[in-house]
Amino acid sequence: MFSFLSKILTGKLSGNSALALTLFVSLLFFGCGGGNSYNGGSPAVIATYDVLFLDEDDSEIARLNKKLGSSITVPAATEKEGYEFEGWFEVGGEQTIAAGETSYVVTGNVTFKVRYQYVGIFRVAFYGAELDLLETDIVTKGDSIDLGAKKSKYGVGEWYQAKSSDPLEESFTPDSDINLYAVPDIIEISNQTELNGVRDNTSGSYLLIKDIELESTGDGFEGSAGWLPIGVAPSDPFVGIFNGNGYKISGLWINRPQTYEVGLFKRIKGGTVKNLGVLIDDDNGGIKGEDNIGGIAGLINTNSTIANSYSIGSVSGNNNIGGIAGYMQNSAIANSYSIGSISGNIGVGGIAAYVGDGSNITNTYSKASVSGDMAVGGIAGYVFQSRVANNAAINQEIIGSSGVNRIVGVVAAVNTISDNFALATMNVNGAQRFSDNAGGLDGADKTDADFKSQETYEVDLSWSFDGENASHPWKIDEGESYPYFYWEDR
Repeated sequence: MFSFLSKILTGKLSGNSALALTLFVSLLFFGCGGGNSYNGGSPAVIATYDVLFLDEDDSEIARLNKKLGSSITVPAATEKEGYEFEGWFEVGGEQTIAAGETSYVVTGNVTFKVRYQYVGIFRVAFYGAELDLLETDIVTKGDSIDLGAKKSKYGVGEWYQAKSSDPLEESFTPDSDINLYAVPDIIEISNQTELNGVRDNTSGSYLLIKDIELESTGDGFEGSAGWLPIGVAPSDPFVGIFNGNGYKISGLWINRPQTYEVGLFKRIKGGTVKNLGVLIDDDNGGIKGEDNIGGIAGLINTNSTIANSYSIGSVSGNNNIGGIAGYMQNSAIANSYSIGSISGNIGVGGIAAYVGDGSNITNTYSKASVSGDMAVGGIAGYVFQSRVANNAAINQEIIGSSGVNRIVGVVAAVNTISDNFALATMNVNGAQRFSDNAGGLDGADKTDADFKSQETYEVDLSWSFDGENASHPWKIDEGESYPYFYWEDR
C-alpha cells in the first residue's frame, strides 16, 4: 500500500494502475452499498416504489411510497352494504392481497384495486295498524331480524306478511324485499288489475307498492266513459284504508257527465286515503261528471280522511267540483295539494267544493285555476259549520259571478276561517285583490317568492318540513319550488 501511494505522489502510475486509482477513489468517497448509485458526483439515492390502492370508481384510497422489500400495512376497504370484501387485486397483473391479510411486502411499483362479492341485501319495511310506515331495515342475506324487539318498540302484538292472518315467529329471516304489518290480511297493490279489485272489497286495507300507469283498455275502464269510480253503489262506499305509500296512479280519466259522485273513488265513508298521488289524463278530457266531482273522491263523509296526497289535472262538472274532493261532510283533508283546472257551476274549490258539518281543510295548497258561477274559492267553494285553516291559495286565476274569493267563496253559519294566505297577484275576475286579513275569505297577501320559502309555511301556516315521514311530510327547494312531499323524490 505504501509503494502504491508513493507512485501516486510521484505520478509514476501505469495505465492499468491509473484505472485502479479511479476505482479506489470512487469506492473511498461514494461507497458500494446495494441500491445506491454514482450520479455524476451527487450523494447516493435510495430507490423507493409506489404502492397504490384504488376504490371501485378508481378513486385513490391510499398511496404508499416505500423501499424495496419493505413491509406495509394494507389499508381497510370501504364497507359496502350487501357485499363482502374479497381482497385487493393488481391492475394489469396477478398479485393479490386476500381479505384478512394486513401486510404486504413491496416488490416494485404496483396498483391494486378493491374487489367485492355480492351476497345480497333485502329491504324490510314495517307498517303500523293504520298502515303508516314505522321504519325500514336493510338486512344482509342470511341474517335474521328480531321481531320480538320490534313488537316491544312499537307496542305491536304480532307481525304479519301481506294477505296472511298467520303471525310470524319472533326470529324472521327474509329472502327478498318484504313489507311486514302489525295487522293481518293487508292487500298489496302493484298493477291495474289489483287496483280494480279494490271495488270488490271496499272494507279492506290496501298498500300501493308500485306506481301504476292506467291503460284505457285495462281493468276498470268502460269504453268512452273511462274509469269506473271505486265504490259505485251508495250502499257500498269505500270504508277501508288505502295507503298510496308514496306512489302515484297516472292515466286517470273519466267521462261521465251525467253521473253523480265521480273521482278515483266515488264515495268514501269513514275510510282513509293517504300518501297518494293522482295524475289525471287531460289528453283524454280529464275527469268529468255531474255533481260532487273530485280528483281523488267525489264525496267523503262520516269521519273520512284524505291526507298527504295530491291531484294534478282538470276536473269539471256542474255542482260541487273540487281538486281533491267534491263534497265533504264531517271529514278532513289535510297536507294535500291540487294543480290544474277546476271548473263547474255552483260550488267550485281548489281543494274541495262543499265543506260542511264539522269538516276540516288544513295545511293544503292549490295552484289550480278555478272557475264557476257561484260560491267559487281558491281552497273551498261553500263552507258550512266547518274549519278552513292554515292553507295557501296560490291559484293564478279565479273566475265567477257571485261569492268569489281567494280562499273561500261563501260561508254559512258559524265557521273557523283562520291563518290562510293567498297570492297577491292572483287574478280574481280580471283584477287583483289586496288583504291583510288571514281570517277573511280572501286571506292575507303573500308574494310568489313567499310561497317558495319554507319560513312562510313553518311560521305563518304551522306546517312541518322535516320531510321524513307522514307526520312531517313536507319538503321544499328554497326559492325554487312550492312544497312537495318527502316521498316524491323516490
